[in-house]
Amino acid sequence: MYKKTRKIISKYYRSVRLYWEDLVYYLKYFILPEKIKHREFVPVFVRKNKKELRLGVIYGHVNHEKYNLVNGLGLEFNIIEFDYGHYPFDKVSTNNELKKQLNKEILEFVGISKLDVVFFYISGAHLYPETLQIIQKKYKIMTINISMNDRESFRNRLVDGYFLGVKDICRYFDANWTTTSQSIYKYKVEGANVIFMPEGGNPQVHRRVRAECAYDVVFIGLNYGNRGEMLDYLSYNGVKLKVFGKDWYEGSEVRYEDMPKIYNQAKINLGFAGVMDYIGATCLKGRDFEVMMSGGFYITQYNKELASFFQEDQEIVFYRSKKDLLTKINYYLLHDSERERIRANGYKRAQEHTWANRLSKVIIFQGNER
Repeated sequence: MYKKTRKIISKYYRSVRLYWEDLVYYLKYFILPEKIKHREFVPVFVRKNKKELRLGVIYGHVNHEKYNLVNGLGLEFNIIEFDYGHYPFDKVSTNNELKKQLNKEILEFVGISKLDVVFFYISGAHLYPETLQIIQKKYKIMTINISMNDRESFRNRLVDGYFLGVKDICRYFDANWTTTSQSIYKYKVEGANVIFMPEGGNPQVHRRVRAECAYDVVFIGLNYGNRGEMLDYLSYNGVKLKVFGKDWYEGSEVRYEDMPKIYNQAKINLGFAGVMDYIGATCLKGRDFEVMMSGGFYITQYNKELASFFQEDQEIVFYRSKKDLLTKINYYLLHDSERERIRANGYKRAQEHTWANRLSKVIIFQGNER
């Protein structure tokens, strides 16, 4: 009982802390000059065409980064990779010597690779602001960073004078790409050049796989927030569920490259829009594009951002409560032709949402080739 109570208190404390951070940033944003509030995003300009561009990609592979983001960019860009995945977050974020060594390796990579642009997927846990300044001043190279988790970790913890999120480093990038529109104002308060675009998919990984139906309803993802409660509710009401992902049960984890097959084996793929430490908040997920790009039928929690990219009940299905979810699952399990129509429309629309297409909106090439 004590452990459960402590866990609940901790959950609400984190949520209150994050909403307080939001409020502080809103107040700072409110007093900004109007020209800064309404400043438009400035793309990175390169005096080369796409084929000539040498794009450095600095990222840490954990489970999907290499297969999805990096290889997805490599379909259209000439990329040179630096993977810092051997510097795990929990170690480098609290060990100054490890962090210094990583930053030294990043500078060595940039120095010998003859790059035109460096694309980062990184946070302040791994990168010093001073390293970015050296890349720009010494090597005269443009830099871009994507952040997929800044809804809840724009600042994160303060360790040795640096925030582990992107707060301290974002202003030093030539361009910042956030996958959460609600974070735009925080970047502007910090003086950063920022654009909102959702995550994408790699069409060579997330592709239609011909597979016999094996499941009624599938969910692939972590166990946190109200996900367990929602899935228990569905099971209790007779829905045949198959769940994959960390922390559900022994053997429930699945390889990233095997997910497209599972999406195609399911009549319905389920999604959640919640943010881990934000009670009541939502954000875009990679799954929102990967399921449909793979050819799966997708029902997910309503999210205004996602609704601006896919047409409701034509390409995607949204639910707004657990009762609504149960009703729609039962309906679409019984209406195969309608489910197939929405699935096919979603699949077609999702092909627009590739990583390479996204990055082409951040970089302008000589002659305006994108």
